[in-house]
Amino acid sequence: MIGVKLHPHWHDYRTEILGPILRRVEELALPALIHLGFRKRGDFRDICERFPKLTVIAAHAGFPFYKDLWRYQGAYPNLHVDLSSPYIDEALARAAVRAMGPERCLYGTDAPYGFHEGDGSYDYGRIKGWVERMPVSSAARERILCDNFRTILGE
Repeated sequence: MIGVKLHPHWHDYRTEILGPILRRVEELALPALIHLGFRKRGDFRDICERFPKLTVIAAHAGFPFYKDLWRYQGAYPNLHVDLSSPYIDEALARAAVRAMGPERCLYGTDAPYGFHEGDGSYDYGRIKGWVERMPVSSAARERILCDNFRTILGE
């Protein structure tokens, strides 16, 4: 196991009940990918404050908060976003990188959800193309595509 995914948005639970799980994930130095929801299902600030050593990855560039979440990047050094899913588009991915910095953004596919081809297969290259076309340095691009996650995993 290299991390934990939590989904308060679809599973309809308040993030405040995650304390015991997040405490253990933090102890194990694993990242937590969280698909946030609205209101009490999306309290990323409380999570980042209560678990400052926990790497929090807000799924889909911070859906449903986007810019509201991004403005807290300075307050919460443990807060990251992934750039996956049809919840966002290339322009939103670029905006996330500008706001969060390339060191806080992670490439992701959201497979098996998202961009399916006509034959039902998944287009893994679509989001990767967003990252490859970003107006950032090649080093920043590599950070987003793989190096940030390697750092999170302690490699």
